[in-house]
Amino acid sequence: MKIQGTHFGASPGQVVFPGVGYYGDILQWSDTVILCRVPFGVPSSGSVKVHTAVGVEGAGAYFQVTDPTTIYVDANHTPDVENGTTTYPFSTIQRGIDAATFQDNVIVKPGTTMKISP
Repeated sequence: MKIQGTHFGASPGQVVFPGVGYYGDILQWSDTVILCRVPFGVPSSGSVKVHTAVGVEGAGAYFQVTDPTTIYVDANHTPDVENGTTTYPFSTIQRGIDAATFQDNVIVKPGTTMKISP
Protein backbone atom coordinates (compact mmCIF):
# COMPACT_ATOMS: atom_id res chain seq x y z
CA MET A 1 0.00 0.00 0.00
CA LYS A 2 1.24 3.48 -0.82
CA ILE A 3 0.33 6.41 1.44
CA GLN A 4 1.15 9.91 0.23
CA GLY A 5 1.06 12.99 2.43
CA THR A 6 3.31 15.43 4.24
CA HIS A 7 5.23 15.64 7.49
CA PHE A 8 5.54 11.91 8.18
CA GLY A 9 9.13 12.55 9.32
CA ALA A 10 12.33 10.82 8.28
CA SER A 11 12.13 8.01 10.88
CA PRO A 12 9.55 5.23 10.53
CA GLY A 13 6.54 5.23 12.80
CA GLN A 14 3.49 2.98 12.45
CA VAL A 15 0.62 2.55 10.03
CA VAL A 16 -2.47 1.45 11.95
CA PHE A 17 -5.31 -0.38 10.20
CA PRO A 18 -8.86 -0.87 11.55
CA GLY A 19 -9.28 -3.68 14.02
CA VAL A 20 -7.28 -4.70 17.05
CA GLY A 21 -3.52 -4.93 16.62
CA TYR A 22 -3.28 -4.48 12.86
CA TYR A 23 -0.04 -2.69 12.01
CA GLY A 24 1.36 -2.46 8.49
CA ASP A 25 4.82 -3.86 7.83
CA ILE A 26 6.81 -0.77 6.77
CA LEU A 27 8.73 -1.27 3.51
CA GLN A 28 9.79 2.32 2.85
CA TRP A 29 9.24 5.54 4.83
CA SER A 30 9.96 9.15 3.90
CA ASP A 31 8.55 12.53 4.89
CA THR A 32 5.99 12.35 2.05
CA VAL A 33 5.53 8.67 1.08
CA ILE A 34 5.03 5.46 3.05
CA LEU A 35 4.99 2.00 1.49
CA CYS A 36 3.70 -0.76 3.73
CA ARG A 37 2.33 -4.26 3.52
CA VAL A 38 -1.33 -4.62 4.49
CA PRO A 39 -1.59 -7.22 7.27
CA PHE A 40 -3.58 -10.42 6.74
CA GLY A 41 -7.07 -10.21 8.22
CA VAL A 42 -7.57 -6.47 7.72
CA PRO A 43 -10.99 -5.58 6.29
CA SER A 44 -10.90 -4.87 2.56
CA SER A 45 -11.57 -1.17 3.16
CA GLY A 46 -11.66 1.30 6.01
CA SER A 47 -9.59 4.06 7.54
CA VAL A 48 -5.83 3.82 8.08
CA LYS A 49 -3.93 6.12 10.47
CA VAL A 50 -0.27 7.11 10.40
CA HIS A 51 1.56 7.47 13.72
CA THR A 52 4.88 9.26 13.23
CA ALA A 53 8.04 8.39 15.16
CA VAL A 54 7.58 11.54 17.27
CA GLY A 55 4.07 10.50 18.34
CA VAL A 56 1.90 12.58 16.00
CA GLU A 57 -1.25 10.75 14.88
CA GLY A 58 -2.68 11.70 11.53
CA ALA A 59 -6.38 11.86 10.74
CA GLY A 60 -7.72 8.68 9.20
CA ALA A 61 -7.37 8.17 5.45
CA TYR A 62 -9.70 5.85 3.54
CA PHE A 63 -8.15 2.80 1.88
CA GLN A 64 -9.33 -0.10 -0.22
CA VAL A 65 -7.27 -3.27 -0.62
CA THR A 66 -7.06 -4.73 -4.12
CA ASP A 67 -5.43 -8.03 -5.09
CA PRO A 68 -3.60 -9.49 -6.84
CA THR A 69 -0.86 -6.93 -7.31
CA THR A 70 2.00 -6.99 -9.77
CA ILE A 71 5.35 -5.89 -8.34
CA TYR A 72 8.27 -5.03 -10.63
CA VAL A 73 12.00 -5.50 -10.03
CA ASP A 74 14.80 -4.04 -12.15
CA ALA A 75 18.45 -3.63 -11.17
CA ASN A 76 18.54 -0.52 -13.41
CA HIS A 77 16.18 1.49 -11.20
CA THR A 78 15.93 5.13 -10.12
CA PRO A 79 18.17 5.46 -7.03
CA ASP A 80 16.35 6.13 -3.74
CA VAL A 81 12.91 5.90 -5.39
CA GLU A 82 11.44 2.40 -5.28
CA ASN A 83 7.82 1.38 -4.96
CA GLY A 84 7.52 -1.71 -7.15
CA THR A 85 5.74 0.00 -10.04
CA THR A 86 6.92 -0.10 -13.65
CA THR A 87 8.09 3.52 -13.27
CA TYR A 88 9.94 2.94 -9.97
CA PRO A 89 10.70 -0.79 -9.69
CA PHE A 90 12.38 -2.31 -6.66
CA SER A 91 16.15 -2.64 -7.03
CA THR A 92 16.44 -6.21 -5.74
CA ILE A 93 14.45 -9.40 -6.03
CA GLN A 94 14.40 -9.65 -2.23
CA ARG A 95 12.71 -6.23 -1.91
CA GLY A 96 10.09 -7.38 -4.42
CA ILE A 97 9.49 -10.60 -2.50
CA ASP A 98 9.32 -8.72 0.80
CA ALA A 99 6.64 -6.40 -0.62
CA ALA A 100 4.55 -9.28 -2.01
CA THR A 101 1.56 -10.83 -0.30
CA PHE A 102 -0.68 -13.80 -1.13
CA GLN A 103 -1.41 -14.06 -4.88
CA ASP A 104 0.87 -11.15 -5.86
CA ASN A 105 3.09 -11.43 -8.93
CA VAL A 106 6.74 -10.36 -8.84
CA ILE A 107 8.05 -9.56 -12.33
CA VAL A 108 11.85 -9.48 -12.58
CA LYS A 109 13.55 -7.81 -15.54
CA PRO A 110 16.02 -10.14 -17.28
CA GLY A 111 19.57 -9.63 -16.04
CA THR A 112 18.54 -8.91 -12.44
CA THR A 113 20.19 -11.46 -10.17
CA MET A 114 19.76 -12.58 -6.58
CA LYS A 115 22.45 -13.82 -4.24
CA ILE A 116 21.35 -16.48 -1.77
CA SER A 117 23.31 -16.53 1.45
CA PRO A 118 23.40 -19.46 3.88
